[in-house]
Parts: sequence; C-alpha cells; structure tokens
Amino acid sequence: MSKLKKVILAALLLATTVVLSRFLSIKTPIIVISFSYLPIMLSAILLGPFYSTLIAALSDLIGALLFPFGAYFFGYTLSSAFAGLIYGLLLYKGKKEFSNKNFIIRLIVSTLLVIVVCNTLLNTLWIYITTKKALVAILPTRLLKQLIMLPIQVVSVFFVDLGLKKIYPNFFERENDEEDEQTQNDKNVNENEQKLENNLIKQNNSTKNKTNKNKVKKELTTNNESSSNLLEKTTQQNVEKIENKKENDKRKSKNKQSVNKED
Repeated sequence: MSKLKKVILAALLLATTVVLSRFLSIKTPIIVISFSYLPIMLSAILLGPFYSTLIAALSDLIGALLFPFGAYFFGYTLSSAFAGLIYGLLLYKGKKEFSNKNFIIRLIVSTLLVIVVCNTLLNTLWIYITTKKALVAILPTRLLKQLIMLPIQVVSVFFVDLGLKKIYPNFFERENDEEDEQTQNDKNVNENEQKLENNLIKQNNSTKNKTNKNKVKKELTTNNESSSNLLEKTTQQNVEKIENKKENDKRKSKNKQSVNKED
C-alpha cells in the first residue's frame, strides 16, 4: 500500500476512533464500554504497529482535549499507545496471509494482553492515582468487564476483517500487484543497468583488441621491412663478393699470361 493511501486510511480510522470513544461509548469513573478498539485493531491489521500506536495515542489525546470527560491524565494516553503497539505487533499481516485459526489465536492473545496489561493493570493504576479509589474495590469489577469484552472483541474484529475481504476482494490484491509491479520495475532497471555495463565492458575490450591488433600489424610490418632490408643488403654483399672474385680471377689470369710470355 502506498504511503498516501496509508495516511488517508489512518486519518479515517483516527476520526472513527475519536467518535466511537467519545460519542458512542458508556463511560463511568470505573469502567468504559465502547467499540473504539475496532478501528485501532483494524489499523493494526492493515497498517502495522507504527500507525496503530500513533492512532491509539492521538485518539485518546485529541478526545481528551476536544471532548473531555474530566481532567486530562497522560497515563491513559500511554495505556492506549501501548495497546496499539501490542495489536500492531501481533495482528499486522503485511504481505502475509494468516489462516483463520492462526488469526483467531493472534486476536485472542493480543486482546488478552491488552486487557490484562493495559486495561486492567495500568488503567486501574491511573484510576487509583486520579480518584484515590481503593485498588482492591475496583480491580475485580474492571477485570470482570474486560473478560466479558474479550469474546466480543475477538468475534467482532474477525467478522469485520472477513467482511472487508468480501466487500473489497480486489483492494489488497491490487496493492500487492502494485508493489510487485514496482519490484519488477526495479528489477528491470537493475538488469538494464547491468546490460549497459556489460556492453561498455565489451566495447572497451573490443577497442583494446583492435589496438593490440594494430600494434601487432605495425610490428609485423616493421619486422618485414627490416627483413627485406637485411635480405637486400645481404644480396648486395653477395653480388659484390662475386664481382670481386671475378676481377681477382681475371687479374690472376692476366698475370699468368704475362709470365708465360716472358718465358
């Protein structure tokens, strides 16, 4: 999914969370009954832990500042952010696709962790700090309410996720196709760059080979010229030797004739 679509979807889920938590919820000093968990868990499934943590924290902060039920206390924002992080780490699918059994197990584990750690322990501690109510008195009531909400949360999120897949069957596939297309384009670019580099290497090698051939031809031509000059010089020397020998023979013959005449 592109960053722009993620930001738009995150903004819609954030607004939905604020509406569900502030206008469509039943809030008492001890417990809060609402479906604000639904968009947070959906953001965890679709967008990942970063967005789910951000949406959970911002929804509590914006709701407390714009539509307060009482004095703002940062502990509740911290609990919401921690809950979003737990949902995101356990429910984010990314490019993977969980089986129904695996997905339900992840829903149960993540919801149970949020119920025990965030809603029961941390939020009860914040209530004790802000209202000074006895922990022993409010803890059983809050724990019972959270345990009642556990199957409701798991079933509602499972069927909402299933319904989104049926209503928009091509939405996630299209996003995956876009990512695959981008990956394929990057791969093609890398292949083209590699081919271009190989062609440049071949051209350099071809140029070097031509240069070497020209050097060899030049050396051969030089050697041939030297051999030709040497042969010509040798031939000339041989001719001169023959001529000198003939002249010597003639002289000897003349000298011999002159000696015979004197006798």
